Amino acid sequence: MTAPKATGHTEPNKGELNWLLDELVDRVASIRKAVVLSGDGLPTGSPRT
Repeated sequence: MTAPKATGHTEPNKGELNWLLDELVDRVASIRKAVVLSGDGLPTGSPRT
């Protein structure tokens, strides 16, 4: 797995883990949804589906 190249978004940290979650959901058949939460419970990443 490799991270996609930066596209020049104005918010560099937003969606930083989305590519990883996309790969995880695509590769592991028993996973349907995934989310990454910050220490204070705010979502910081989610897959495209």
